[in-house]
Amino acid sequence: MVGTAGMAGMYLTDCTRLIVDGVHEKLFNQDDIASDYAMAIKSEAAGVDQPDWSAINQAILDRWKERGLAAVKRKAWALVRPANRA
Repeated sequence: MVGTAGMAGMYLTDCTRLIVDGVHEKLFNQDDIASDYAMAIKSEAAGVDQPDWSAINQAILDRWKERGLAAVKRKAWALVRPANRA
């Protein structure tokens, strides 16, 4: 999990492994996964990584069902949007 404070210039590599493993191993809660999901969105937009969104979303669905996936996405986009406005 990576914090989002000052995330404008931060990116992740191997986002898929980080998020899927974190979800499957129950290392992080939804807020933590949303933070990493936001970093994956930014990393993909910057051309730093190519997350496998199907695998990521399936892992989240397997653990938290559709409501959990919707919550993670909502929280992630809330983190991404302010960073894009800067």
